[in-house]
Amino acid sequence: MSTEKSPYNQLSLSTITKFDVLYSEYRGDDITTFRTNTKKWGALSNVNSILIPPEFDSIYYNFDFKYFECVLYKEGNYQNPKTLIFYDQNGIEQGKIENIKSFTKHRFGYYRFHEEWGIINTSCETIVKNKYQNIGALSENLFEVQKNDKWGIIDIEEKLLLDFKASKIYGTFANNYVIAKLDDAYHKIDQNGKLIENLGISHILRTASNSYWSKNNSERRKVLLNGIEREETDEFYPFDEITEYKGKWGIINLSGEMLIEPKYDYIDFFGLTDCYKAVIGSLNFVYGQNGELLMKGTKSGVIDSEGVVVIPAKYEWVDEIAPNLWAVNNGGIVFYNDEYQEEYWTVQGGKWGVINSKNEEIVPIKYDVIMKNWFRVKDLIIVQNGTKHFDGSVDYDAYSFEGEKLDGKRIDYKNHIYYKG
Repeated sequence: MSTEKSPYNQLSLSTITKFDVLYSEYRGDDITTFRTNTKKWGALSNVNSILIPPEFDSIYYNFDFKYFECVLYKEGNYQNPKTLIFYDQNGIEQGKIENIKSFTKHRFGYYRFHEEWGIINTSCETIVKNKYQNIGALSENLFEVQKNDKWGIIDIEEKLLLDFKASKIYGTFANNYVIAKLDDAYHKIDQNGKLIENLGISHILRTASNSYWSKNNSERRKVLLNGIEREETDEFYPFDEITEYKGKWGIINLSGEMLIEPKYDYIDFFGLTDCYKAVIGSLNFVYGQNGELLMKGTKSGVIDSEGVVVIPAKYEWVDEIAPNLWAVNNGGIVFYNDEYQEEYWTVQGGKWGVINSKNEEIVPIKYDVIMKNWFRVKDLIIVQNGTKHFDGSVDYDAYSFEGEKLDGKRIDYKNHIYYKG
């Protein structure tokens, strides 16, 4: 029997032949989901033992909760009503529900149904009847529900704890409180639906705009004190909230605790460290000669999760390039780069260097370019002068993360990037 492995699906050639496998994906826990030439999905354990017969139109293995979500479409059409069946890790059926139009996996192991919204668990037991305009789990026993475009809070017995008067509810009760927007004010709400505190802020905004998503900031949001929409917003495309609003910016968690007092002219998350980009200044937006949107009148720095200054706000721009390392720019012009699939704010001109979390300048601020890959550096900082964009065919300098200058002529930059494509 052949034991040769396919590089595409980690199955032996004999297993591929035996089960008529067209495509497969290893899911962890010695479990592989696979699709046969009949376009049906199943699951294998230990590479060659059937756990779920290949008779479903879709299959998903939840690694965290150790169960399978298997779906059949009526008459094989995904737009038709569906049958949803849950199996445990051993392939034993746990529950089944038929004739549902649409559903999504939700928090706390629950599933939501999208017609008249309700919630079931993975045994297909009804937790909240499907009769609401929308619904969400705030804990295992408390739910946000929507009627007539307003939100309230109910318990698992469907007792109304907070009447239907909130325009939005933020967070879960993981830390005992949520935030509800009531009559244009944001309130801290306890698990009995009681209003604990008016938070005194004008806006809660999304987590990330100019940075990559990070699990570290999933329970935090930007807030505005006395925020208003900029009068000039309609003059240009609203690239993100930095162009849409003005006021004093801070950070709150979704339990209503103010983490960074709203005192900055803009603030943004970083994706690699528990720090924030802090911006001060007038934030004037104008168009450049080539039609690009420019931001003038600002200085940028870095603060930590408690608001302590890491890098003073005295640079034109700050970019996170590695954990606890930031590229800083002096003398450049901040502009919105929309020429790439990942649109973002950055800098043209000026000089770049690198500063660490001790506010030490480990790369002198004298370079035209810092070579980045996926907006980061891997294990060396490679810098260059005389070019607008990094050019590997001409001389460059290299520094370690500790600030040691290396012989750039003896270093192949391709060995120090994330993707060599």
